[in-house]
Amino acid sequence: MNAPTTPSLAITWQQPTFLLPLFCLCPLLAAANSLAMALGLSIVLCIATVSTMVLTFLIRPLIPNTLQTFAWLMISSAVIAILELLLHAWNYPLFRGLGLFLPLCVVACLLITRPQMQLEQSSLSTLAWRALKMNGGFTFAALILGTARELIGHGTLFYDAVAIFGNSWQSLSLTLFRSDMGFLLAVLAPGAFIGFGIGVAIYNWLWIHLPLKNHDNA
Repeated sequence: MNAPTTPSLAITWQQPTFLLPLFCLCPLLAAANSLAMALGLSIVLCIATVSTMVLTFLIRPLIPNTLQTFAWLMISSAVIAILELLLHAWNYPLFRGLGLFLPLCVVACLLITRPQMQLEQSSLSTLAWRALKMNGGFTFAALILGTARELIGHGTLFYDAVAIFGNSWQSLSLTLFRSDMGFLLAVLAPGAFIGFGIGVAIYNWLWIHLPLKNHDNA
């Protein structure tokens, strides 16, 4: 019997964020305690990933092969540091919410861009587009986890969107029930790991019972 082929669906199923290494999961689990915070984290990581990939692609011809990994790491760290300073200056609530997990986005950025930077013949536009697609998996997981934790814990959606994104987001705030009726554990650290476990279980169930992969006939 031949081995099952890889799934041909979107990047969310090809490279599920829930299965990324531990350091990539740290920002996701720690910062995605609300829908607005999860969205902010996803935007920051998307900017960091695309910027790192573009800058690395542009300077790669100038760097010896033996130093490309080092340069790749330094560029990613510099991009995250610049974003950290910009958030501190212009969006302090998001900076405070991400906290020390923002530097860990360097690892997530490297994990996402690594397969694409090894494609020597790819064009800049192709690499940037693939980086955006691969960030879709992280964004999908962050938004699902943030939505579930905020709904269960506070009974709201976008309750902190005004503080993070400004008054223009006030109309998106939705309250389903009083916060004192919520389940506080959902928005605390253990709730992130519980949500992580439930997400893995749901993904595995879908992988087994839905036609997400094709099996060759024996």
